[in-house]
Amino acid sequence: MTQNSPTDSRVAWVGLDQSYSGFGIAELNSNGDSATDLWKFPPTGEDGQRLGAIYVRLVTLFMQFQETYDEVHVAMEGYAMGRTFNREKLGELGGVVKLAHNTVFGTDPLVVPPTSLKKFITGKGNASKKEIVKAVQDRWDSSVKNDNVADAYGLACYIKEQKSATI
Repeated sequence: MTQNSPTDSRVAWVGLDQSYSGFGIAELNSNGDSATDLWKFPPTGEDGQRLGAIYVRLVTLFMQFQETYDEVHVAMEGYAMGRTFNREKLGELGGVVKLAHNTVFGTDPLVVPPTSLKKFITGKGNASKKEIVKAVQDRWDSSVKNDNVADAYGLACYIKEQKSATI
């Protein structure tokens, strides 16, 4: 990683696409570097145990970001309102993300509605997962193959654009 001069602010923009099937994470930074990851959390028999493992991993990640960067901006995907499949479990998972973020940074992450994220990435609010992956590959990172990682990458780009516009 490139070292900045002491007067340069080191900034990270992080996107999280929380899901039990594949937790997508994307990090962009002010050096122009990017990184992506896909976490898997197999069922453990107890929901609380699984959520606890996710919480610990998120707090650890957020603390690493806090130690590495002067500023860290995190965006997470919001809930797909109107969906009925596993919405309670997804709500619990979103709550764990917010709790971990608040534990480390003292604030909530930016929550981006799925339709807003899709529109930002593809230009239309009802894009399919396949269209999102292709748009991320074409616009930002051709190595992204997973839809959870593509959403996370789009979220990192979204928050970077939002925070850059407020400067």
